[in-house]
Amino acid sequence: GFGYDPLFIPKNFSKTLGELDFEVKQKFSHRSKALDLAKKVLDVIL
Repeated sequence: GFGYDPLFIPKNFSKTLGELDFEVKQKFSHRSKALDLAKKVLDVIL
């Protein structure tokens, strides 16, 4: 993970971001959220 992943434990989790599976981490990722929003916008436009 990234440099700070081992330092943060998401709310309602017992593991740090560095210990979580990739799929779980994507729920917290600002990049993942931005791509989801972009897909929704493009689906409407196209």
